[in-house]
Amino acid sequence: MRLKWQEIAEATGGQILRGLPEKEVQGYAQDSRLVQPGDLFFPIIGPNRDGHDFLEDVAAKGCRSFLISHPEALERLEKAAAADADHQGDELAVILVPDTEKALEDLARYALARIGCRIVGVTGSTGKTSTRDMTACVMAGRYKTGVTKGNFNTPIGLSLTVLGFDEDTEVGVLEMGMDHFGEIEHLVSIASPEAALITNIGISHMENLGSRDGIFRAKMEITAAMTGTQTLLVSESEDYLNASRIGADYGTERFRLAVTGTGAACALRIDNIEEKGIEGIDFDLVQTPSTPAEGEAAVQAEKRVRFCLPVPGRHNALNAALAAGAGLVFGIPLEASAAQLAALTLTGGRLTVENAGGLRLIDDAYNASPDSVRAALDVLASVRGGRRYAVLGDMLELGAGEREEHYRIGVYAREKQIDGVFTFGPLSLETARGAGEEDRHFEDKAQLADALYQTISPGDVILFKASHSMGADTVLADIRCRMIKQDCADNKKEQ
Repeated sequence: MRLKWQEIAEATGGQILRGLPEKEVQGYAQDSRLVQPGDLFFPIIGPNRDGHDFLEDVAAKGCRSFLISHPEALERLEKAAAADADHQGDELAVILVPDTEKALEDLARYALARIGCRIVGVTGSTGKTSTRDMTACVMAGRYKTGVTKGNFNTPIGLSLTVLGFDEDTEVGVLEMGMDHFGEIEHLVSIASPEAALITNIGISHMENLGSRDGIFRAKMEITAAMTGTQTLLVSESEDYLNASRIGADYGTERFRLAVTGTGAACALRIDNIEEKGIEGIDFDLVQTPSTPAEGEAAVQAEKRVRFCLPVPGRHNALNAALAAGAGLVFGIPLEASAAQLAALTLTGGRLTVENAGGLRLIDDAYNASPDSVRAALDVLASVRGGRRYAVLGDMLELGAGEREEHYRIGVYAREKQIDGVFTFGPLSLETARGAGEEDRHFEDKAQLADALYQTISPGDVILFKASHSMGADTVLADIRCRMIKQDCADNKKEQ
C-alpha cells in the first residue's frame, strides 16, 4: 500500500532526517538481497547480524528510503547514495526510530487500521499453509483478499505481508507460526483475527514447548486479542481441540467456538468421504444451525453440500472444513466455498503432484512432522498402478523422543506396504530401521538420487517428505531432471 513519509514517521514514532513529508512509498523490505529501488528498507537487528551492516549494499541497488535506529548510519547512507552513479537524481529519505523491528510492526498496525480489512488467522502444528491457501481461496470468491506469501508467518513476515496489501483489501488471511510461548500472542497484537483457525495439536517444537499441553497453550494464544464477538474454529481432536477441553481451560466468553470434523457433535461435520488417491478427495460438509455464520450463510436446519477437492489426502478434507467455516463467519454460503475450492491450487511443496518422464512425483517436501508424514504416506498408499516409493528425511524440532518418532514412521511405512523407503539424514536412519530398509539409507543426497534413479521406472509414484532445511526438494529436482532428459532421449531414438 502507498504511505506518505509523514505518515510513516508518525506511525513509527520516528524523526524525519531526510525526505519531504509528501514523499510516497509503496514497497517494503528487510532482506538486502531482495530489496527493490522504490522500497522502504528496514535494517532489522537480529541475534546474529545487524541489518545496518548492509545499508551500503542496499543503497547501491537504488534504494533511497530507510528507517534506521543507528544515527551514525545517516552519513554512510549519504556517501553510498552519492557514489551510486545510476540513481543520482533520486532523493535520499531517512527516518530515525528507536527500534526498526518495532517500527515495522507499528507501521503494519497503522496500515491495517487505515485499510480496515477483516483478518483471518491460521495456526496449527501441521496444515497451516494448506489451510491458509484454502481459506484465501474461499474468501477470494467474494472479497478482495490479501494472504501470507511463502513462509512469512513471523512478526517480521506478517508485518511485511500486511504492508503489501492493496488499499482496497477487504480480508487478510494470515498464517501465524511459532516455536516459543508468547509468539502468537505477539502476532495477534499486530493483526487481531475476527476468525481464528487451529488445524491440530501435534509435537512440532516439542523441544521448546515441553509437551503437547504446552503446544496447545501456545496455539490458543491466537485468541488472546478476542473480546467476545470473534470466532475460534478448530479441527476436532479427542484430547485438546474439542468443546469440553477448550471450554474448561479457556471458557467461551471471549469467543464463539465452532468445532469441525467427522464427529457427530461437530458444528460443521464431514461425512461420506471418498478418497480418489492423488487425484483428490470428495466429501459432504454438513452445516448445523449452531455453526457461527453471517447473513445468507446462516441456516435454520442442517444443510449438506458436496465438496470435490483437486488435492489428495483425508487431512485436506479437515483443512477445507476449517476454511469453509471461516467463510460462513464472513457470510459465504457452503455452496460458494465448494465452488471456489473445486479450483484450488496449493502452495508448492504441499502434497502437489507432477508428472516427469512417466513418473508421478508427490512434492510434500516443504516441511515434516510425524502427523504430516503419516498423512502423506496414507496418500501414497492409496495410489493404484505402479510401484510406490517414499523419500524421507529428518523431522526436526521433535525434542527428546525424536529417534523413537522416526522409528515409528518407518514402521508405519512398512505397514502401509510401501514398495521402497529411501531415507537420508542422521535421524532418518531410525526410519530406515523401522521400515526394514537400512540398505536404502544414505548420508549423501546425491547417492540417494543415484540409487533411486536406478530403481524406478515409468509408471511409478514417489513421495518426497522431510523438514524444509533437509532439502528433500533437491532430490526431487534431481530425479525430475534425469527423467525428463531420459524421456527426451528416448523420443529422439524413436524419431
